Amino acid sequence: MILALTSAIFLLEDASHALSAPRRWDRKAWLVVAASVSAGAGFFILDGGIRDLVTGGQNEDLLAIADGLDHFGNGLWLSSGLLLASGAGFVAKDQTLVDAGLVGIESWLLAGAISQIGKYGFGRARPYLNEGPFSFSPLSAEEDRHSFPSGHSAVAFAGLSGFGFRTRNPWIIGTCLAIASGVAWARVYQDAHWASDVFWGAALGTAIGYSLANKHDQRQTGLSFEGGRVIYRF
Repeated sequence: MILALTSAIFLLEDASHALSAPRRWDRKAWLVVAASVSAGAGFFILDGGIRDLVTGGQNEDLLAIADGLDHFGNGLWLSSGLLLASGAGFVAKDQTLVDAGLVGIESWLLAGAISQIGKYGFGRARPYLNEGPFSFSPLSAEEDRHSFPSGHSAVAFAGLSGFGFRTRNPWIIGTCLAIASGVAWARVYQDAHWASDVFWGAALGTAIGYSLANKHDQRQTGLSFEGGRVIYRF
């Protein structure tokens, strides 16, 4: 009961930190945001052409690869891998690795929730409906109109970037971002999303993963794993 309560407090604290991040951004961060918004707007304009380019050469082998990569954007599959990483860190008494797995899970949960809200709010038609990239039906409950943003991309980038950034290992970070990029490609190749959908999903997930990883790296209070014990510092 106590562990469940402290874990809930832990999650709420981290969610609040990630959602309030814009208040702490400096000039450099705002420039990055401005560049991202400009790039995202460009993808909206190019969505139709990108879809034709990417899906025009579909074949069974690449679709099989895309289906495999798709698993990394599934929260249950991703959590299994992250928990295994935390378990390995627990056995090796590597607190950073233990925490990295938890950061990844926290990150994808938050990113996944936000992306689901966006899907209902925007109601963007998926590419395979052939209604074009500018077809929106806000507050639609139809799965076929839940294209923006890409939930798989948001989950993959949040979970994997959160894990990677928390380890602070450039090779792990690079590998995690490469796998997440593969998920984004897969969703476009499967004709499940527009390029702008996966771009904004990736931006959302990376921002949350980076924010939570930094918070955990600097954490002085809260839930931690030390010496094989679960500890909560007030």
